Amino acid sequence: MKKRAEKRQWLGVEQLPSQQRATSIQSMVIVLIVAIVAGWSLWGERAVQRMRSDFITATSSRAASVKQQAADRKANSKVGSKLRSKASAQSAVVKNSDAAHKYGPGKHGSSKTKQTIAEKFGVTADDWRLVLVNREHPREEMNPQLTELNNRCSIDSRVADELSEFLHAAQEVDSSAHFISCYRSVAYQTQLFEGYVNDELAAHPDWNREQAETQVKTYSQPAGQSEHQTGLAVDLSTAEDINVQDPALAQRIQSLAPQYGFILRFLRGKEQSTGVDYEDWHFRYVGQGIAQYITAKGWTLEEFLDHLNDPV
Repeated sequence: MKKRAEKRQWLGVEQLPSQQRATSIQSMVIVLIVAIVAGWSLWGERAVQRMRSDFITATSSRAASVKQQAADRKANSKVGSKLRSKASAQSAVVKNSDAAHKYGPGKHGSSKTKQTIAEKFGVTADDWRLVLVNREHPREEMNPQLTELNNRCSIDSRVADELSEFLHAAQEVDSSAHFISCYRSVAYQTQLFEGYVNDELAAHPDWNREQAETQVKTYSQPAGQSEHQTGLAVDLSTAEDINVQDPALAQRIQSLAPQYGFILRFLRGKEQSTGVDYEDWHFRYVGQGIAQYITAKGWTLEEFLDHLNDPV
C-alpha cells in the first residue's frame, strides 16, 4: 500500500479528485500529441529541404551537362564544317583541273562570267570577218575571190548569198533599194579619191590640196584605207547619193542588216572611233552573231575589236 501511494504521489495525482485527474491526463496527452506533431513537422521540413537541395543539385548538374553537350556539338559542327569546306574546295580543284584537261584553258574550265567575247564567238582579231582597214590600219591590195551580183556589185564570194538575201529584204521595204558600190581595188580607189579631191578644188578655188583632201576624207578614204578593198563592204541605198534617202526608210533597212551578218559601219556620233562621218548606206559584213551583238551594244567595229578579250 505504501508503494502504491508513493506512485500516485509521484504522478502528482494523489490528492486530485477523479474529474481533475481525467483533465490532467487529457492535457498530458495533448502535450504529447503536440510534441509528436512538432517533431514530425520539424523532420518533414528538414526532409523537404534535403529533397529541395538534392533537386537543385541534380538540376544544376543536368544543366551543366546539357550546356557541355551543346558546346561539344558546336565544336563538332565547326570541325565538320571546316572538313566539308576543305573537301568542297578540293573537289572544286579536281573538277576545274579535269575541265581544264578536257577543254583547255579559257573555255569550260572557267565560269561563264569569265568567258571573253572572242571565246563567245570563236574568233580572234585575225579572223577574216573582222579584218580592219582604216586610216590607222592601211592595207595593200587584198585580192579577195569575188562573186558578181546583179551585174553591178562584186563581193567576197564567202558572203555573196547573205548580201543577196539582204538586198531582197531591203527591196521588200522599198523596191528602189539597190547597190551603189561594192568591192573596189586599191588602184580604183586611188582614181576615185583623186577625182573627189579635184572636184573639191574646183568648187573651192581658194583651197589648197590639203584642205581639199581633208574635206574628201569626210566621205571617202585614200587608197589602202578604204574597206571596200576587203570585198566585205557595200553601199546600199534607195537614193543615188549619200545621206539623202528618207531617214525612216534608211533606219528600217539598217535594222534588217544584222540578220544577214551586216552592220551599219559608220554610225552617227562615232566619228572619233571610225574617223568617218555618218553614212546611211555603208554596210560591212562581220557575221550574223557578231553583227547582232555589235548592233545591240551600239558599237563600231573598232570598239568591238577593242573589247574582244573582255568578259562577256
